[in-house]
Amino acid sequence: MRFSHLLFAAFISAGLAYAQSPVEQQFASASSKLISLQGDFALQTECGKPAKSPQRNEPQLLASVCAGQPTSIEWSSPTEKLAGRRIYLETDVRVDHAAVREIIFLMTSFDDTKFISHVGGTYHPGIGALKLSTYIPENAKKITLALQFNQWGEGKASISTPRIFISEQTYAAGEMCTNCKTRLDESLERVRRKFLFADRIDLAAMKNNLFLSASGARNVIELDTSLKEFARVLNEPHTRFLSTAEVNFMKQTMAQSQQTSQPTSQPPKPLQPTPQANEPKGHENKPAEEPGTVLSTVFDSDIGYLRIHAGGGVDFAGRAGYAQQIRSALNRLHAAGAKRWIIDLRAHGGGSTPPLIAAMRPLLGSGKIGGTIAADKSNSPWFYGMDGNANSEDYFSKDDKIFMGACAPTVLLMGAQTSSSAEALVISFKARAKTRFFGEPTSGYSTSVFDLPFSDGSTLAVTNAQLADRNGRIYSGRIEPDEALLSLGSAAPREDDAWVTTAARWLKSNNISTRPDCQ
Repeated sequence: MRFSHLLFAAFISAGLAYAQSPVEQQFASASSKLISLQGDFALQTECGKPAKSPQRNEPQLLASVCAGQPTSIEWSSPTEKLAGRRIYLETDVRVDHAAVREIIFLMTSFDDTKFISHVGGTYHPGIGALKLSTYIPENAKKITLALQFNQWGEGKASISTPRIFISEQTYAAGEMCTNCKTRLDESLERVRRKFLFADRIDLAAMKNNLFLSASGARNVIELDTSLKEFARVLNEPHTRFLSTAEVNFMKQTMAQSQQTSQPTSQPPKPLQPTPQANEPKGHENKPAEEPGTVLSTVFDSDIGYLRIHAGGGVDFAGRAGYAQQIRSALNRLHAAGAKRWIIDLRAHGGGSTPPLIAAMRPLLGSGKIGGTIAADKSNSPWFYGMDGNANSEDYFSKDDKIFMGACAPTVLLMGAQTSSSAEALVISFKARAKTRFFGEPTSGYSTSVFDLPFSDGSTLAVTNAQLADRNGRIYSGRIEPDEALLSLGSAAPREDDAWVTTAARWLKSNNISTRPDCQ
């Protein structure tokens, strides 16, 4: 999550597409009228510093965004006519840099002396127009709204003049559509039954805050902001709420990637052992790029370099294609003479764990490599890619080529963008013979999640287990490298950069194992 644009007219009417009872229809009809408010938006901070020339109420606010530094647009208002109503924010946000991971929405309300409520959530930057709504408590005297950006690198953002609406009707705390209450109850029950740290939270207090912020909601779509805040306060990075629009966007993105990464019926062409004229000294093969998934090459005669990107597919075909592409790249490198390995996960932001681990079985071996441990201490080993495993999809047949490299010297390169399923792969290599981890700490999404969609396609993904290596050691949060390397900044990973050179030096110092237990 690591980790947006929207249209307001669709926002107002989209929830009415769901089947509604007469009571629901009556509530939605009585609550349908919205009143436009005059906005007074301004660019407050830019790359962590006060904006030099605050832009205010312009058709388009332009801002710089920088890694690790907030850029924010804010609006505030007294609430004499707002308290007890539902407030709606709609705007278009566009970013020109793929490194922007998420847009953060915040609304805070205050009484005379202190804040009394806070609602915040993160939104994917590619979903379309931002459509947000929440409830203003009856005792609020002032509110502030803000949009902030979270990103890996530098770029620009444009924010069309945000538009604010409030409900004409006021609501008592907890008053909302019947379907809305059902959805909130489902969410609370999911956390109670599935959340890894359910015994550490005050679920009753969280329920009160959740129902308060959802007050006045006319349909389940208007619960998005409340459920994002609910997921946020659970304070576990892998737990998140994704709206229907975000889920659909991610499915479309993965489907597009899947179309360019389907396995071919033709066998992969072996790398030619002839030096390329334009390559750095020591490289014997031109890198082979497989769209959207991997980049592979061999250098120094026997070092196979494999850079894997996020993926996994939205269906079995996509997951199988992803696994087979990675396995084909491994087999091709092995056929070209690779006996030592660099697995570069610096650009891998997550996806499906089973096909990733299954594809890497030639290097992981067929023994115990780790798994998940739930709150009740039950253990679910990773059998992905092993013959006779009835608990996961089969991406390979017994006739598929596989080589034995479970003791081949291997380096994993990892960094701040190494996330989720990539972190699971890192853990599967932990405690493996002749293995070293170089780079920077990972993103910290080293858990598994329960991720069953609701009826409208949205989902509350709840962290339900920790990850453990083959020796049973549990990993929490960011995974530290064995050797920290100097940051390369926002530069994209390359097969000939300083980190790869350092990894190759360590690999060359290790002999190839001939241990019988690696077969």
